Amino acid sequence: MDVIFIIQLIASFVCGGLLISSYTFLAEKFPKYGGMIISLPSTIVVSLFFIGLTQGIEFTKQVIIIVPAVGVYSMLFAVVYVNFSNLFKSKVYSMILSSLFSFSFWFVLAIITISLKLTSFLYPFLILFLFYPIAFYFLTIRNKKTRKFVKKKFTLLQLLMRMVFSGTIVLLSVLFSKLFGPFWGGALAMFPAAYWSSLLILHYNYNSDYLFKMGKTLPIGGLLVICYAVIAFYLFSVFGIILGSLITYLITAFIFFLFYNLINKLGILDIK
Repeated sequence: MDVIFIIQLIASFVCGGLLISSYTFLAEKFPKYGGMIISLPSTIVVSLFFIGLTQGIEFTKQVIIIVPAVGVYSMLFAVVYVNFSNLFKSKVYSMILSSLFSFSFWFVLAIITISLKLTSFLYPFLILFLFYPIAFYFLTIRNKKTRKFVKKKFTLLQLLMRMVFSGTIVLLSVLFSKLFGPFWGGALAMFPAAYWSSLLILHYNYNSDYLFKMGKTLPIGGLLVICYAVIAFYLFSVFGIILGSLITYLITAFIFFLFYNLINKLGILDIK
């Protein structure tokens, strides 16, 4: 493992941690849109950027292939965590078991998908179309919790912990893609680091009811993450990794606001 790659690993850790921590800061400042903010593209942006720098564009495109499938698994991760959090009276007990069940669910689905060694978007998109309505139904439509916005107080320790955890996931996605191939890189790039760290902090600071309120907007941002990866698949070849990442993020941000405004006008989300 050469020195340049080690430097890139360290840079991926720092950049990934800072980006996701900034999302947490914005979610605190604008609690009305907290659910959307914490589900915006984060680990996927930094992971694909550094995988592209270290492994090249064609390798990165192989990484992206499984993103639609593993991405929707992350939304199901949130479904499992939020719903299990409401089953236990002890907050600490609830946090531990909700994390255990949701991570177990995600890992089983991710490993099955990785073992298939998919080479096209066909099956990942079939998986997405199959499971996304389930995630959207349980988190957004079936979720009837009245949404009351309370200013979230994230402590410095919580922000640092989230930064370290998220940065570690980005670093591992870059490292694993080099050591074990693109499928593991793609899976870790879509690892629900932002979801879990945010849900855990909110669960600790408040209660399970608040997770239901925040969860209503998670599927929107989750779909945006998949949009980012698919657009990057095509634009990286045209514009390269650096400019391609910037253009892809701007396009997906525009798609996000269009999608959010449409759903909000239809009255599916209770955000006022």
